Amino acid sequence: MIIALFVDQKLQYVCADCWKVLEHNDEAYCKSCSTIRQKKKEDMIKKVDEHKKLIIGAVDVA
Repeated sequence: MIIALFVDQKLQYVCADCWKVLEHNDEAYCKSCSTIRQKKKEDMIKKVDEHKKLIIGAVDVA
């Protein structure tokens, strides 16, 4: 979600997480928050893959 606010009587686009003013209006998050979100996404994908392996291993044993 892209958020726009009036700051100093000028329309500014802000980060959806930390509310820092963004340089470009086509971004939803600043670089810092974007990096954090990407890391969380990658960690979640790894967890899901690990759970899949555990489930498949349990099914193979049974």
